[in-house]
Amino acid sequence: MTAILELLSRRTSTRTFLDQPIAENVVHEILEAGRLSPSGGNEQPWRFGVITDKALIAEIAKLARQPWIAAAPLIIALCAVTVEDERGGRDIQTHRFPELKTQMESMDAGLYHALHMEEHQTKIAGAHMELAALERAVGCCWSPALM
Repeated sequence: MTAILELLSRRTSTRTFLDQPIAENVVHEILEAGRLSPSGGNEQPWRFGVITDKALIAEIAKLARQPWIAAAPLIIALCAVTVEDERGGRDIQTHRFPELKTQMESMDAGLYHALHMEEHQTKIAGAHMELAALERAVGCCWSPALM
């Protein structure tokens, strides 16, 4: 079995955590795995936030209705950044398809974002981070987005 298949065969969704911090160099490796991930149009429209404050982690667990999260030593929040935040356009799609910009910009913003769902941009990065964590014997679990 190849190394990647062996790693994938060991991947599980961890929901029980040890009460100990994760080494800073390991966290950096996990973040680097996300940074190196591909994204649509190579826009890399994401920000990764490391949360270690136990009270904030408990609040996130409550909001996500995932009580097991409260025991995690940290959370890495994967946040999608729409291109409009940085370039003034609606998002990555108006950048990619300028001929459709007028139609996209005239569409109801709520409907457009519900159809487009830019947070999908974080999914490959999250999967890469999970594999990096697994490689370093750090259990983790993908959790639903909070919007």
